[in-house]
Amino acid sequence: MTFMQLTHPDYRRHDADKIRQTLAGEISGFNVEKKYVRKDGGFVWGNLSAKLIRHPDGSAGYFVAVIENIEHRKQAEATLKENEVFKQAILNSVDAEIAVLDHDGVILAVNEPWRRFALENGIESSGMRVSNADVGANYLTVCEMPGSDSSADGALEAYYGIRAVLDGRLPSFSLEYPCHSPQQQRWFSMSVTPMGDTAQGSAVITHMNITVRKQAEEQLRIAAIAFECREGIVVMDANLKVLRVNRAFTQITGYSQQEVQGKTTATFRSDRHPAAFYDTVWSEVRNTGIWQGESWQRHKKCPLSSIS
Repeated sequence: MTFMQLTHPDYRRHDADKIRQTLAGEISGFNVEKKYVRKDGGFVWGNLSAKLIRHPDGSAGYFVAVIENIEHRKQAEATLKENEVFKQAILNSVDAEIAVLDHDGVILAVNEPWRRFALENGIESSGMRVSNADVGANYLTVCEMPGSDSSADGALEAYYGIRAVLDGRLPSFSLEYPCHSPQQQRWFSMSVTPMGDTAQGSAVITHMNITVRKQAEEQLRIAAIAFECREGIVVMDANLKVLRVNRAFTQITGYSQQEVQGKTTATFRSDRHPAAFYDTVWSEVRNTGIWQGESWQRHKKCPLSSIS
């Protein structure tokens, strides 16, 4: 099954265009909320964050797609849109921080996670003084409050995005922003969607902690750079079948990724070592987790090549 088959048919064309633009270097990545097909044939809402991690030489490397389940949040938003009088208990059961704004940007309602976040972070974050972001406060005014040069840009972007949704000029708006505390670095995503079917009206703002995803993206980026070092690298599964090799491995042995993927290392073993040699190597790896030494390996075009 391909990745696109997991996507609801209504969103496949959009995803295909965004993936093409990302691979072509027109955009660095994209973020979209959409429905996914479940195994039982039903659908579930998810937030897709996709990004292309390039090799140090600028060539396309890994296309990383992270999907977050936002079904509960979408259910809460649907409840808000269907009912002007909603139950606070439903809002409080959602992990994401949620606030409802009127057309002027005044906060009409917030859930408990929103209040808890504001209480725990009574500091300026991305130019927004979240301690003032409670019922009755004007969230747009909070966004306009001066902050540091770097945080002010994010706050103004949030201001114009929220204003555009409230005015009916945008169907939705999303923004990822840093919110670092003295103890740790954190990132959050903001999503703004209109309430009701009118072009101008109120809107729902949700904040979600995406720190784990950001950290995973950074680790993948570092791993991608390290993988393309000058030493030949082979990644194998528990059955010693090749999953990936880097370009240095191909240059040393002559074997490409396609030629060795799914095969065992016996493909490029030399005849200069007896079978007992390889048995000893893998036995040591299983017992100690590591083996270090020199061995002869078969080159695709030449009889032998030496690998340490």
